[in-house]
Amino acid sequence: MVLRRYVLRAGWPTMRDCVSRRLMASRNAVDAGKGNFFAFFNFPKQPEVDVAELQKRYHALQSRVHPDQAAVMASQDQRQGVDATDVSVYANSAYETLRDPFLRCKYLYRILLAQEDKGGEPLTSEEEENLLVEDDKKSMAQHRKSASDQLDEEFMVELMAMNELIFGSDLEDPNTRVRLEVLQYDLKERNADYYDRAKEAWHANDMETFKRLVLEWTYIHNAVGHLKQIL
Repeated sequence: MVLRRYVLRAGWPTMRDCVSRRLMASRNAVDAGKGNFFAFFNFPKQPEVDVAELQKRYHALQSRVHPDQAAVMASQDQRQGVDATDVSVYANSAYETLRDPFLRCKYLYRILLAQEDKGGEPLTSEEEENLLVEDDKKSMAQHRKSASDQLDEEFMVELMAMNELIFGSDLEDPNTRVRLEVLQYDLKERNADYYDRAKEAWHANDMETFKRLVLEWTYIHNAVGHLKQIL
């Protein structure tokens, strides 16, 4: 008790003060909108991310704004508790997206489509934050349909044959399983190839090619997921 009185008289910050200041800093940084996932973790907006550094920044942030900490603060300051939980949820979504090459590129694809809907103007931080909830689902679906119409006919024929093999095969047939395993190996290689090509298109500022590659990659990525479930 004597020590506590001395600390308060001397003006030293208490533990509550330290936590409050950290949450205030987080609040000030996001009051105008959290921005896109890359800006949120202070990374350049591009297909490549240093995943090890991302993990460090994510854990450092969560140590300040995790809901468990927010619950403690809520009893002291209701708004701080709400702010911390909100930032924590956004951080989770940003981390899960940025740590995966496909999801990173798909997120960049969504940003490009949203900018097109805005007439090519850059998105505000608030508009970028709203991409999380996909309140523009109808618009996104229209974009996907339009983009699908532009896909290479040869790719679409290949996709139909691939889907027929995946969804119409007898899994009890050993020969069929071998064919599916060969397909799975091939698609995993193509998964990596699409990432390399998407990076090249992005850095060449060829956004039309980037969008087409991500759209094709989406079909390949989904097929890999289906094969993983059935094999």
